[in-house]
Amino acid sequence: MVERTHRVEHAQPIPSFEPIKEGETTHFPIYDTLEPSQNLAAYIPSKPVLTPPSCNLIKQIERLEVFSCDVNAYNRAQLDRYFQKLEELDRLEAQKMKEELDRADSANFWSFLQDMAALINTAFSAVFGISLLATGASPILGGILITAGVLSMVNYAFQHLEVWDWVAHQLAAENEEQYQQLKTVIPAAVGVTAAVVGIAGSAGAAWFTELNFLQEVMIVGERLSGFATGGTFFAKSVAEGRLKLTRGELITLKKESRLTHKDLSYAMSELIEFFDEQGRMHEKAARLLAAGREALQITQQVI
Repeated sequence: MVERTHRVEHAQPIPSFEPIKEGETTHFPIYDTLEPSQNLAAYIPSKPVLTPPSCNLIKQIERLEVFSCDVNAYNRAQLDRYFQKLEELDRLEAQKMKEELDRADSANFWSFLQDMAALINTAFSAVFGISLLATGASPILGGILITAGVLSMVNYAFQHLEVWDWVAHQLAAENEEQYQQLKTVIPAAVGVTAAVVGIAGSAGAAWFTELNFLQEVMIVGERLSGFATGGTFFAKSVAEGRLKLTRGELITLKKESRLTHKDLSYAMSELIEFFDEQGRMHEKAARLLAAGREALQITQQVI
């Protein structure tokens, strides 16, 4: 059988709450009076040190405002340039339209004179040719003059009935530029041919036949009307060329005006988008400033 040994250590005395009797001792200090300690620091009430909101946000907002003002000034200047350009284009377009009307009137005037000269030349050629056939002076030259008159009359009729336009359209085969050229060249070529034939017939009659007074008058009239036809044709061609040039310039101005309108619409849409984005940034900045003010109030509260 194993014997168990116990070691008893001296424990620290436990304080007793019973009153101490006379003659008894205790291991704990006994104080008769209660006084504050002299080693403690005096209590000073204070609040925690909080870092105030940074001013960097306000500086960034100020920079944003400056940038917005610069962008607005640039956009306004750009819009002003577009509006000024449109005003200039509108002024030039109105000027070209007036010029187009004037040149169209000039072309119509010379076209009318050419028609009158061609008709007069046709009449002189036909009557002179018939007189040569009737008198038997020169049947061949009379036939040539009648042919010239008929050719001139047919050319005049085909121009106003737009027969030459149909012929030019068939020859051009959907080529617009070639169509415009043939539309002008075909009647001009026929008119020149008729004039040359008439001049040749009248010149032959003057040189190789004996003419009476009336025939001499008709030959002079036929020559003068032939020169008048050629002169009015040249003047009409110049007037129509100027008219086409003016119309081309007017078309160019209209195209440039449409492009400027598109650029203006694009610039205005960008400006509206910028204003919308600027409004959203202002709302965010207002919320940040409100949060900053709340944080500043918290740092200034007395705790």
